[in-house]
Amino acid sequence: MIAAGVDPTEGEHFEKVDQAYKAYSVLADESAQIEAKLNRLLEIEGLSGKAPAGEPKRPIAGDPERKDGSPVAFATRGRAADRQLASEGYKQLKASGILEMSDARVATAPVKVLERTEFKTLITGLADTQAGAFILADRQTELLELLRRPRVVAGLVNVGDTDSDMIEYVEQTSRTNNAAEVAEATSSADGAAPESGVAFAVRQLLVQEIKHFIPATKRAIADAGQVRAIIESELVEGVLERLDGQLLSGNGTAPNLRGIYNTSGISTQAKGSDSRPDAVHKAFTLIRIANLQPDALGLHPNDAQDLRLEKDANGGYLFGPPSQAGGDQVWGVPMVANVAFTGGTPLAGAYRRGSSLWIREGVSMSMTDAHSDWFIRGIVALLASMRAGFAVPRPAAFCTITGF
Repeated sequence: MIAAGVDPTEGEHFEKVDQAYKAYSVLADESAQIEAKLNRLLEIEGLSGKAPAGEPKRPIAGDPERKDGSPVAFATRGRAADRQLASEGYKQLKASGILEMSDARVATAPVKVLERTEFKTLITGLADTQAGAFILADRQTELLELLRRPRVVAGLVNVGDTDSDMIEYVEQTSRTNNAAEVAEATSSADGAAPESGVAFAVRQLLVQEIKHFIPATKRAIADAGQVRAIIESELVEGVLERLDGQLLSGNGTAPNLRGIYNTSGISTQAKGSDSRPDAVHKAFTLIRIANLQPDALGLHPNDAQDLRLEKDANGGYLFGPPSQAGGDQVWGVPMVANVAFTGGTPLAGAYRRGSSLWIREGVSMSMTDAHSDWFIRGIVALLASMRAGFAVPRPAAFCTITGF
């Protein structure tokens, strides 16, 4: 228009120029939006700067070119526009002249500007060097601690207190019972009552101490209050678990307690060819012969299972069908299943009448850094301890069943 001597700022000439400028502005805005979205997409997908095969490299906007004229790096900016301008649809549109018309509406078929194979690096949530670095673990507050066996033996025996480190008890060692019927005396020489007698012995045992400790840094205890609670729980439970085992299997060599299994004088009943229920009944009988009444049958869970699954000649369960609740008693005596009992050797007993546990000091907790150079290293020892004594004054109150 200017070359033809027409003033584009006047009248209808201005209207044409204005419409053309508006159409250009709309297309320019759309192109910029598409290009911006494409660049964000490529950045998210971690596209490398390598140009597709067969295409020239383009410089990133604002980046200088090398002195030899080659671009510094291939830029994703502008590549979509290049492919769109090179498409057949755009070439036909341009050749038709419709782009020169101010009132024309333009629409083209979709043009693929980015191939799937051009996405070189896939961002995943698995690696810490990628999206995984932004994923925070959902740390659950519940501690899945290692399970401990239930403590049952201390609940079966008689429990008392003591204020001394040495316990003495008096045991009746013999009894002479000459009680008899005596006729009325007819003179000073007859009618005398027969003499009976008893003998006693003083038994002694030492109170023993069970203890252990766990070291921890002061910083760990101060920064995570839960750590101290966990350590103290482990220490206390560890002491009580050890005591429970000592009551059954302690060998009696100081500082060990002497457990029931290792006490001299307890009875033994061999299973032999008997059924398991028969062998248990015979063990109970030996205890009853000693004028005691059995109050528990302690046995390993495997032995408890074998006893519970005993069947009669017709295949019926002796302790009732699986649908029946219970089955935790044998001959009216409770069964106590626990791994503390020796496998294959159940222990029948009058536990409360036959054994006693004396507590000198319950479980106590203490903490100190007065060990070696722990003070300057910021380390403390958390220690749990207890003192107790144990004895089986009446060995005949117990009977082991062998070959179970």
